[in-house]
Amino acid sequence: MSEHVRDSGQVGRETVLRPRGAPVPILAEGTAPITAILAEGTAPYPIPVAQPAVTARRIWPWLAGALVLAGSAVTGYLLLAQRSERAAIEERFPTVVDAGERSALEDEAGRWNRGKDRLLATLTRFTPPALDTLTGAGACPLEIDPELAIPTTDDPDAAAQTRVIVMPGESLDGLDALARDEIERMIAASERGRFRTDEGKTRVLRAIRGAFVVAMITEHQAPGLDRAGAIRPGTAAGVAYAFDPATGALRCAGSFRSTSDEASFESATVRAVSSSLRAID
Repeated sequence: MSEHVRDSGQVGRETVLRPRGAPVPILAEGTAPITAILAEGTAPYPIPVAQPAVTARRIWPWLAGALVLAGSAVTGYLLLAQRSERAAIEERFPTVVDAGERSALEDEAGRWNRGKDRLLATLTRFTPPALDTLTGAGACPLEIDPELAIPTTDDPDAAAQTRVIVMPGESLDGLDALARDEIERMIAASERGRFRTDEGKTRVLRAIRGAFVVAMITEHQAPGLDRAGAIRPGTAAGVAYAFDPATGALRCAGSFRSTSDEASFESATVRAVSSSLRAID
């Protein structure tokens, strides 16, 4: 009867070795096993293998470039439009003010801009007061333009004036609207700083330095011929009021009368208005 040794694998003189676990795979030199060697009774598991990284295509540089190009195109268009507009203005208004005139226009335009709303509010509800209800004396502290604008060209700047003359029977309704048009046209011309003609430039400079005057003509007779055929001079009389452009306040008032021939009737009336104004409290 053969001798048997349990677990030793030995029978008689021969020894047979029996492996207790799974055989170790023989690998080629330089390779690694695909599965790990596990303890008895466990299942093999895969060893994770690193996958090559996939680099996403970057889009933002293209978007940024497109935005830069679009912005440059818009900026270029705006600059071209501004240059074209400036060239058109320079062609339309070739007369340029010098440094001193520009400074004066800027200062006076600022004065009118500061008081425009208050002045227009005053004119909206203006009821001419009787002169005997006003106190004060002395020369008017405001500069008054003694000349009437009679343009010899179709230049609108040459007709700029800060004066409204109300004839007998005319209503004061809309006085503020008339004043607004005159003021805004004058300020626009002064801020532009360029003029179509030298006459227009001179007229705006004279008007913007002055006050705003409302003249109420209570007596008016145009010059002409009398019944005998003789030349009859014209007559204009009434009261005038001057407002401070910076504050909108009524500052000067006075009564006037002028008599002149047909050629100088309007200019004589304006000079009479200007010289009649006196300071009031």
